[in-house]
Amino acid sequence: MPSRRTLLLTLAALACAPLAAPVSAEEPSAEAFLGAIYKKIAGGKGDSGGQIYWLEPKDRPKWFSAALVKLWAAAEKRAKARDDELGPIDFDPFTASQDPQVKKYRIEKLDAVPPVTKLRVVLTGGYETEADGTLVFDLVQEKGWKIDDIQGSSSGDRWSLKEILSMP
Repeated sequence: MPSRRTLLLTLAALACAPLAAPVSAEEPSAEAFLGAIYKKIAGGKGDSGGQIYWLEPKDRPKWFSAALVKLWAAAEKRAKARDDELGPIDFDPFTASQDPQVKKYRIEKLDAVPPVTKLRVVLTGGYETEADGTLVFDLVQEKGWKIDDIQGSSSGDRWSLKEILSMP
């Protein structure tokens, strides 16, 4: 018969087990989350871009971190005060373009240092250089995966969605 001490330690370990459990098998990986987005973007003729994920403020919390959604709202408020009709973002950050022609995509895991997982997306179709069609996503866990930043380059100039949205 186990001792009282052994029984209490076993019960304590069982009570803590859910806290140390790995991510649910039902929750998609970061790659699967981003892959589902790009599957839709590249679908059809590949010219629809990612506006369905970011154009309407009400849609952003499903795809973007709470911090990025808040930053975006503040940037839009500043743009509205300046009568800037385009708002803070005048291109599609998912395709790094204004005229998307995404035919194919490849997703590569770069790094996973909690709380951030970095993924590279390489797009083909309509880009002058591979660098112009390469994006790096910072993903965080917030009730599932959320985009916390997107970085890319255009004609050699590097950009970050967070930095753009932080501009006064």
